[in-house]
Amino acid sequence: MSSTSDAQRLNRRLSDPQARSRFKTNQIKELIASQIRLLREQHNWTQAELGDQSGGVPQPRISLLEDPDNAGITLKTLLKLSDAFDVGLIVRFAPYSELVEWTTSLTPERLTPASHDEEVRQQQFSGSPAVSAIVQRTYETFPPMDEIRALNSTALSADYSWDVQNAGSDSAASVQTKEYAPDKAVA
Repeated sequence: MSSTSDAQRLNRRLSDPQARSRFKTNQIKELIASQIRLLREQHNWTQAELGDQSGGVPQPRISLLEDPDNAGITLKTLLKLSDAFDVGLIVRFAPYSELVEWTTSLTPERLTPASHDEEVRQQQFSGSPAVSAIVQRTYETFPPMDEIRALNSTALSADYSWDVQNAGSDSAASVQTKEYAPDKAVA
């Protein structure tokens, strides 16, 4: 698919919730399997070599990951593969319109992103202040995961007060939220 009319046809089909669910599931399975195979081939690796590069993932498992009919991929495995390929990994919720746009504008180049080292060689990173700020925040000031977990736990207990009236009644529990203040300093 590559045209606006293809996207419009697809959007009409997606008016049904079950069709949306099938579309989303099929796209994820097809795209991930295709990307794994294409990136492996781009590196001229066998499935066994990709397994070795991914921290010892067995070759039969790599074969299954390249099969779109296999639904058993985990985030942990995706992270291992992204490390092996030295590419970023984006896992997030998105509107269907974005999924449709992505699907209708696919190219082999979009399925096989450059590794970090290739990007640096090709100078695809700009020297913009925004990129510099992201790099600085990520490598110099980003707290370790245990600190993030502690902050999240503290934020949840501080940001929400639970007022439970008439204990034992599900409908009697109410949540009062406090305004979130992202500029608060955390000691």
